[in-house]
Amino acid sequence: MPIPIKGLSPILPYCLLVMPPVEVAAAIFPSLSQATAPTVTNSKDSVRLLTSEGHVALDRNTIKLVQTPQAFHSKILLAAYNIDYKDRFTDEATVVEAFGIKVNLIEGEINNIKITTAGDLFFAQQLLTDPTFRENFNG
Repeated sequence: MPIPIKGLSPILPYCLLVMPPVEVAAAIFPSLSQATAPTVTNSKDSVRLLTSEGHVALDRNTIKLVQTPQAFHSKILLAAYNIDYKDRFTDEATVVEAFGIKVNLIEGEINNIKITTAGDLFFAQQLLTDPTFRENFNG
């Protein structure tokens, strides 16, 4: 069971249950010197961008998927949360960027799954409790 870290979101311990320890360290500790450190993975899916004419295919090799949790120095994140809301805010990284701070990306681990829906929670439970499922899982 992960040890809760003072000042971090209460949801973070649930992310840490399935996040490799090396990735936790990469997400948290570099952020103290680099200020920002969300982890990302390459897109394995085909991606389409909607346009006024319809849609166009994007090169998936130029797409990064941002993972949870994201790590930021609290002084930067708290200050960034004081700016006016923008529709493009989807996560902490977009808020920090809108505040004018460059976001450093750290290569993540594809097995770091995000728990958003009931199906994600079921998947995580299988990953944590079923050794056969865990051995055969590869993102």
